[in-house]
Amino acid sequence: MFTRLHSWVEQLPSDEPLALASLSLVHGKSDLNPEFTALPQSLVSETLPDEHEYPEEGHAAETIAIAHRWLEGRKRAALASFVASTFDQLLMMGLSSKHVVLRHLSFAGKVVILDEVHAIDAFTNEFLETTLAWLAAERVPVILLSATLPAARREALLSAYSSASTDESESGVSGDEDDLFPQLDADVDTALSAAAIAQPSIDAVDAADLSYPLISAVTATGERQTYRPEPSGRETELTISAIADDDDSLIEAIRNRTAQGGAVAVIRNTVARAQHAHKLLSEAFPEAEITLAHSRFLAFDRAALDAALVRDFGQHSTGSGLRIVVGTQVIEQSLDVDFDLMFTDLAPVDLVLQRAGRLHRHERARPHGLESAQLIITGVDWQPHVPAPVRGSTVIYGAHLLLRTLATLDVRPDTQRTVRLPSDIPILVQKVYGDETVSPFSWSTTMIGAAAAWAQKSINRANTARPFRLAPAQDVAIPPSLRNWLEVATADPDSPEGRGSRSSVRDGDDSFEVIVLVRHGEQLLLPPWGEWSEAELRTLPMANAAPDEAQIHAMRSSTIALGSAATGVYDDLDALISALEAHTAREIPQEWDQATALRGELYLVFDEHDECQLRLPSRQGAPRDLTLTYHRTTGLEHS
Repeated sequence: MFTRLHSWVEQLPSDEPLALASLSLVHGKSDLNPEFTALPQSLVSETLPDEHEYPEEGHAAETIAIAHRWLEGRKRAALASFVASTFDQLLMMGLSSKHVVLRHLSFAGKVVILDEVHAIDAFTNEFLETTLAWLAAERVPVILLSATLPAARREALLSAYSSASTDESESGVSGDEDDLFPQLDADVDTALSAAAIAQPSIDAVDAADLSYPLISAVTATGERQTYRPEPSGRETELTISAIADDDDSLIEAIRNRTAQGGAVAVIRNTVARAQHAHKLLSEAFPEAEITLAHSRFLAFDRAALDAALVRDFGQHSTGSGLRIVVGTQVIEQSLDVDFDLMFTDLAPVDLVLQRAGRLHRHERARPHGLESAQLIITGVDWQPHVPAPVRGSTVIYGAHLLLRTLATLDVRPDTQRTVRLPSDIPILVQKVYGDETVSPFSWSTTMIGAAAAWAQKSINRANTARPFRLAPAQDVAIPPSLRNWLEVATADPDSPEGRGSRSSVRDGDDSFEVIVLVRHGEQLLLPPWGEWSEAELRTLPMANAAPDEAQIHAMRSSTIALGSAATGVYDDLDALISALEAHTAREIPQEWDQATALRGELYLVFDEHDECQLRLPSRQGAPRDLTLTYHRTTGLEHS
């Protein structure tokens, strides 16, 4: 998205002979993006166009994007005029933490666009709704994009934004442009008198417009507006079926459908299932090109993998023969890839449809037998009277939404159905996320228990998030000052001190990044398969010095996220951190901590056999041994 934003910014017209616009890419590894780091910096005149390149007088000039020197660093980067960032950067506006004032200042005065806003969990919703209320109070226009948003969530988001809206005709807003704070008194009065964030209107949800496409808007005064644009006319007829969740069924289904080759996606909900399927299919189809994609790859391997997927399965790819991509949810997110056939573990219907969006995505010739889009559901034990999703899927998504999705789609190994995309999307999503009964009566006991567990878990997640949430913009407890924003105990979530804490805007597996190196004898090396420059490949110092700037740059791209799921340490994450701290102290020279960019970092050092041994302390009993292995084609594994 940064590439597209960069191109757009530089096409903005200007009446000035030289128009500069600050542009930032904001995430933890932005300084490793070559396009971003290649942007010219203001104050460096030699990087700007020469005089003869300026447009002639009377002609509109285009804009030059710059990475302003003053905006370097994680705290000030989002202050640029144009910003491409991860979702979390905005959600942390609603997190009660240090430097939150800078986050509000960063987005004030911008137009905020959030892409792919789905039915995210109750924990994250607390921060999203709080952030929307603050953006509304700060008069920031917001555009939320989603193809699969349930009506109740749409109404909740609109209500969160409208909760801070005021009637401009009664607000006493002055039209005097010389008044530096024309709305101060009115905004303070609104903040002190308004009620808590409004809950979704039941009537509004019941009367939800299920047309597609649909634009739902709330104005600065809280007025609701609905627009129904004409459909584009593009529709995909999708056939949905199911197979048994065993190895032979998967192999047979692929073989029967790909006699003429084809691009096949196999999406699993857990990394372990994806790694198993990759090994299985590599043995079953030795003639095929098989790729594994998930989140447990080193950063530079993941970047190369994403680029290869877009190149080989994107809009302009021209591959032939049988090609299979086995992956996790990373395939459904952001990548513009296109497959002829897809197998997917059962997931909530909005995510199933999101994955299906990678089927027949572009106009191209398809292999014989795959001329129409086919989605095949896996990851379900069909033997019980009430089908049972595999455990990993239930842990991630909960049985409630999985069973409602299964009942709504109404498929089994001996049946199939056809849906039309995108026109059927809002109907299917609303059925799954609504309250009406969708399952057979014989499922009732199981469905009631799953619904109760899901509701209780949602309540618990929301309650867990609230202590970390910034008070809503219109909360009566807010005094007319920012003083209380500074009186928080939560560490800056971007700092090393925030590692492993609950100061996060996403609920899930607590994870943190570690730097990965390889030991060869007495020497520490970067992973040898990486494409490093000569400067980066210089011998890492083992005493009396820290790595230089080029080496640190390379080390920061040789990282991987560790957490409970990646290591199997579900019961004591503190023990994992303690083991990594001891491992770091034993393997890494103390002098490396003198480099600001490496201060406080944790490391994994693999031996010549691609293994790393960690000793986990235990509160009771003997320490446990954890073995981590890494391979560039399968990623991180643990035992």
